[in-house]
Amino acid sequence: MAPKPKYQEVVKIITRRINAGDYCLKSLPGERRIADITGVSYMTARKAVNELLNTGVLERQDNGTLNIHPHYNRKLGKTHVVLLYPSYPSHHLNQCRTLISDNLADQDAAIRPMQYTHWDDPIILEALDNAHGVILIANTEPITQNVLNELNSNNHKVVIFDSDFTQHNIPSIQMFPEQHLLMLFDKIAKKWGSNIDLLNTQGHDVEIQRRLRIWQQWASSQGINTQIWDDPSPAFTDSRERSYKFMKRITQEKLSSANAFICTTQDVAVGAIRACHDIKINIGKDLAIAAFNIGSDSRYFYPSITGLDFPDIHNQLLTCLKWFSSSEKDWNQPLLLASDIPQLFLCESTGH
Repeated sequence: MAPKPKYQEVVKIITRRINAGDYCLKSLPGERRIADITGVSYMTARKAVNELLNTGVLERQDNGTLNIHPHYNRKLGKTHVVLLYPSYPSHHLNQCRTLISDNLADQDAAIRPMQYTHWDDPIILEALDNAHGVILIANTEPITQNVLNELNSNNHKVVIFDSDFTQHNIPSIQMFPEQHLLMLFDKIAKKWGSNIDLLNTQGHDVEIQRRLRIWQQWASSQGINTQIWDDPSPAFTDSRERSYKFMKRITQEKLSSANAFICTTQDVAVGAIRACHDIKINIGKDLAIAAFNIGSDSRYFYPSITGLDFPDIHNQLLTCLKWFSSSEKDWNQPLLLASDIPQLFLCESTGH
């Protein structure tokens, strides 16, 4: 059987990229660039482009540039969604990306995860201007007024993920509502008593500030003897190393008399547990450590970590997708979409 002509492989590559939404935010390359990125000659690339033009996948503008043919876009019928998330190492962010992609995988949507490095990163405006909708995970820097104005524009459809921006009139998905966090607090207090401290090295974004506030209010109302150990990491840095050093100092210098620590994130808990292990503190027996939120992998750590796992937010994401794919400019659902059922896991790190 004779091998397929090379140009057909190029046609396949370009078509696959179009179907996946790869050209949602950027223009299609010309023939010379296609030749470079696919490793074929210019003539082969040109033959592939002609094939795509003849079959109605592409169209050529008067200035010679290539565009996806409007008829082909309508035929695809896909809603192009960009997931914007901060560009720094975070297990939580990776799990958020996977959760969103998996929940929308069986829908007529092309999900494009993209990272940004600061609030004025041009990629944010490019996503807002070109995608049908944007799911945005906020970073820990104070958001600029210019970006808030863009997010609030009637020309843009944006949903904030894992933070509450409803005070800015922006739809938001909240994975860990207050009542779920209080359930975790109650379980720790029931087993370890009223001497519980809170540890945070995560940067102070809207969600972390909310968690600190909820903890303070609950501890005060329940008569909990608590200290808040708060040493936020700079934006776009890893909170685990900072947590490790902070917890090591707290324990070695005997700065805390707590029986248990609740950490604001899994990464903070991981750093704290390692610090205790290195100075021979038996986690789950000598001291309990839990996290506000954990990932599915936390059950395979040693010790496994107590906390709230990612909830089922399939319906909330479908609500967002329905809005993105509609002609309606205004959001007509409750501004805050919260998960319904908590996924609380009691594990070895708290002696369960």
